[in-house]
Amino acid sequence: MMLKPAHKMTPRFTLFLSILVAQSIAATSAPSPTLSASEFASREFDVLILGGGTAGLVVANRLSAPPTSKNASPLRVGVIEAGQYLPEDPLINVPTAGNLLGNANVGTLIGNPTYDWCFESVPQPGLDGLVIQYPR
Repeated sequence: MMLKPAHKMTPRFTLFLSILVAQSIAATSAPSPTLSASEFASREFDVLILGGGTAGLVVANRLSAPPTSKNASPLRVGVIEAGQYLPEDPLINVPTAGNLLGNANVGTLIGNPTYDWCFESVPQPGLDGLVIQYPR
């Protein structure tokens, strides 16, 4: 199935940059959760992870853990994620608040360009030209 964006990518999507920097357990300050693009570009990393989804953040967490060997230095891990930074959005943080089917007044994630890339298939000949949504 060929996929194409349902709309042109416009400034509605911004690049969200997140950084996790390994620090020793005794460190008193926590790493900054987000950085501007220029701050992120000015840092050096040992590992750069593209995608802050479930798997990407688990890998970043594991790699940024304090090393078990006293001779090893901690890894500096950067994570790059596309989209907006919405840390307190109830559509994301509250289970089922995203209302994937769109049958309530709380809003929906699917087809909403704030949360969804709005990909859809090309017309499918075997389905009488039906275009299928492909939420991402």
